[in-house]
Amino acid sequence: MQVTGGGSGTNGLPAFVKSMWQLYAADYDVISYNDSLLARFSRAEIADATITGSGADPDGDGTINRAEHYFGLDPKLQDTMPGLILEKDALSSRIWHRSQVRPPNARLVLEHSVDLEDWLPVPPESVSHFENEDGLFEVETAFPLPTGGRAFYRIRLTD
Repeated sequence: MQVTGGGSGTNGLPAFVKSMWQLYAADYDVISYNDSLLARFSRAEIADATITGSGADPDGDGTINRAEHYFGLDPKLQDTMPGLILEKDALSSRIWHRSQVRPPNARLVLEHSVDLEDWLPVPPESVSHFENEDGLFEVETAFPLPTGGRAFYRIRLTD
């Protein structure tokens, strides 16, 4: 909510609406995409989809706005796209990354490949997430090491 005009008084939010917000707000993003745009762009920039569209890249760093939002990056600064972090032992591996978007809301697909040509989704049931102490989300998957010893992983954000 935001103040859009002058005046005084109290918030007229009905008790039912307030209780539903308190009950379900935790199911949604820490920072919505629209709130992220409002915090970083002027109204004129927001009106221009070539600057603030989800597939736009106004800072020219190769990371589109949708991905910048997902990882909590500033779409106006050329910063490095955070990668997947791999931890492995002799039998298995774990890949994880941080996000400011609650993973079910992110519409992301974690994919793997052995040749960088054919990509297969990591089974959704093997992907888990939790909120960390910083209020961000950590998304991870664990899996056995592939035969042949090499594999590639990527995150694909879908619409």
